[in-house]
Amino acid sequence: MRFSSKASAIVASRHLSRFTAISIFLGFATVPVLISMRYLNLNQGVILSGAIVFVILSRFLSDFALISVSLSLSLFLLPIPTRFQFGIDIIPIVSAVLLLTVLARLPKTSETPKHAKVFFLASSVISMLALLSSIFSWSGIDFISWTVFPLISGFLVLLLTRIESLTFDKFMNAFALAVGVLAVVDFIGFARGSFRSADTFNLGRFMGSLGDYELSAEIYGLGILVGVYLLIATKSLRIRLATSLGITLLAALIGATQTRSAFLLVVSGVLLLILFASASKYLKRAGLALLALITIVQVLAFSPLRGLEGILSRLSLVNLNDDIPGLVNRSGVWSYFQGLSSYSNVSWIGNGFSYPFETIQTYPHSLYLWLYWSGGPLVVALLVIAVLSALVFNFKRFRESPLDAAATLILISFLLIDQFKIEVSRFASTTWLFWLILALTFAKFKPRNVG
Repeated sequence: MRFSSKASAIVASRHLSRFTAISIFLGFATVPVLISMRYLNLNQGVILSGAIVFVILSRFLSDFALISVSLSLSLFLLPIPTRFQFGIDIIPIVSAVLLLTVLARLPKTSETPKHAKVFFLASSVISMLALLSSIFSWSGIDFISWTVFPLISGFLVLLLTRIESLTFDKFMNAFALAVGVLAVVDFIGFARGSFRSADTFNLGRFMGSLGDYELSAEIYGLGILVGVYLLIATKSLRIRLATSLGITLLAALIGATQTRSAFLLVVSGVLLLILFASASKYLKRAGLALLALITIVQVLAFSPLRGLEGILSRLSLVNLNDDIPGLVNRSGVWSYFQGLSSYSNVSWIGNGFSYPFETIQTYPHSLYLWLYWSGGPLVVALLVIAVLSALVFNFKRFRESPLDAAATLILISFLLIDQFKIEVSRFASTTWLFWLILALTFAKFKPRNVG
């Protein structure tokens, strides 16, 4: 009986392997046919072929590799214009589905904490309201990111708080790897003179592969903060060297964007993280010397390459005696946006999450103003609840792992403060990044020995 069961399993396995091989062959054979029939263009065919290759490799890749790839999809495939299908940016959706698939197959042992359930509920209701408000005022399907990503983020939170085998530092390594790929791609473009703004107001600014200097600078800043955390938390010399190179590239890219807010917030966040780590005895004198050396090398290496000089020249023009409009060049846009009748007369569920840029001819330049216009006061309140659940959850984990808790609070603060003058809602990929950071802060923490 045992022999027959084993033989049946072997036969089933062979049938499955044969079925997989035939499916892969048909997949590859279909791609050129679809291209020749003009159902796909060349770029879409390359993406589809890459997906088939990845399906093959996924059986042999580790969970860490799969997570790194899923995060990278949303970041370094941004320049591909044909990622849009039926008006929907498919790359971050593929990334999110892949990430959920990987995490769902990992062993889950512990219960979901109360604050994680609050986050899940708030993000789920935001998704439902985004769908309803967009249907009632339908003008396009670009609202899909605020329907899908909050809900996916909620599911990620439920998984990240219950998976024992995937800790916060491992996820930070995967995130750093993904941002590192983006840094290499964008730095190549920076060296070649690509991704430069040609309009009069922003002439010469580095826009990044995303095509927006402020949102690009925000992603670069997140990468630097994660990199500094890894320099402090890891003991691997290889990871430290790779992270140091990544921080150097990202610092040059922020300088090229000439974005003051991201620069100042990153500097503040790095100093806070180093001070906290030093005060908590995570960072010895040797570690402080290493971070100081990296900073000096960055300044010396990239000051001739117009890395930081653009920011420094812009900062030299700031007059702290000016009023708010003099200090913040977005205040005029804020006033204009708040004067719109669709803003002042907004309903309790907003105007829908499909933003009519062609009609209004400007972006709100603030996540919170945009969210109030799109989803009304109720959605803003729900986002506050989701953010507060993440903040309270991490404040309570200081005893368990103070370094990780401090890093998560700094990441959340960087993101929320920077979003006062820009809005992630402009692109699906950056919307996904916003929700991903909030979900990441709920990941399991690995207790660390202090001293």
